[in-house]
Amino acid sequence: VLRQQALCGMDLPEADPDRLAVLYVQQWMAEKGYSASLRTLEAETGILYDDTKLSQGARLMGLVWSHMEAALAAVGDEAAEADREEEEAMLRSGREDFASVPSCRIPAE
Repeated sequence: VLRQQALCGMDLPEADPDRLAVLYVQQWMAEKGYSASLRTLEAETGILYDDTKLSQGARLMGLVWSHMEAALAAVGDEAAEADREEEEAMLRSGREDFASVPSCRIPAE
């Protein structure tokens, strides 16, 4: 009951997540011009598309982009952590695994 009350306070046209997902997909289909697929989805779900239900366009794509950005950030965080761990291990070992002599000469201008 509390979850339903909290959802009512949000800017959502539907409190039912399944119906909301259908609305997002319908909006995407309409924006992309997939009218035959949209009609099929309407027939199968019994939910008619109403372009006034969602106040903002491209809601589904916004969710997709948010998910992709979060996944990329997680990969970046993992790579940075691995680099940090490798650097700390090198410093703890006391070894100097770096070039002390330049491997090539840079011509003077």
